[in-house]
Amino acid sequence: MKTFNFPPVPTSTVLISSDSPKLIRGHPMQGVLEYDNGDIFVKVKFPITLDVPGIDTEGRTEHMWVLVETGDEFNGTGRLDNDPSYSLIPIGALIEFQGSLLQMPQFVRVILS
Repeated sequence: MKTFNFPPVPTSTVLISSDSPKLIRGHPMQGVLEYDNGDIFVKVKFPITLDVPGIDTEGRTEHMWVLVETGDEFNGTGRLDNDPSYSLIPIGALIEFQGSLLQMPQFVRVILS
C-alpha cells in the first residue's frame, strides 16, 4: 500500500477574518443561509435558457444563490449572487422568486438587470 506524506497545515493561517459575518442559521444543503449581519441567502431554481450541446435542457433547472432584499426565504426579491452557467441573467440582477415550505423557491422574473 502506498502512503502519502502531506505537509502539515500551518496553524497560523487565517482563512476567514474575525470580523466576517457568522452563519447563524442554515446549511448549503438546506438552501438557506442566514448570517449575523442580517444577510439571508436562498437557493433558487432558475430555468436553463441556453442551448447545451448534447443535453436536452427541456424542464431542467440551475440552482443559484440569491441574496434576499425583500420578503423571506420563500417569496420575495433578491440579488443573484452566482455567475449563471446556463442563462444570460447577470450576477447582481434583481429577481423575484416564489416558493413555499414544501417547494424550493423558483425564479419568477428579472426586475432589474
